[in-house]
Amino acid sequence: LSKLPQGKKAKGKKAVLDPAVMKKQEAKKGGQSLVKIRDRTSSLKGTSLCEMSPLHLVAVAKALPFKHLKIHSVINQFTQDLDHQTVIQLLKFIHRFRPETKQEKKQEILA
Repeated sequence: LSKLPQGKKAKGKKAVLDPAVMKKQEAKKGGQSLVKIRDRTSSLKGTSLCEMSPLHLVAVAKALPFKHLKIHSVINQFTQDLDHQTVIQLLKFIHRFRPETKQEKKQEILA
């Protein structure tokens, strides 16, 4: 290829783009206008604040901060407590399947 002298432009036909390519380029230009803007005025879905009872409003107001908290799994395992009766049943069940002690092993071997 020979180099052109400076100051002169090469003459020739301009490349005509395919209509599909043109549409893609036009879509890329207006990228910001395609983003949907969410309504962030209310965190409640479906119902307005006016329709709710005052007690429900208080309950929602208390619950909202906890939705956004992230608790570590090591701590989160203790969020659900067992009542006294369930604890007794669970401990009895676990006691049945505990490992044998040395004395129990000796008695089993001698028997």
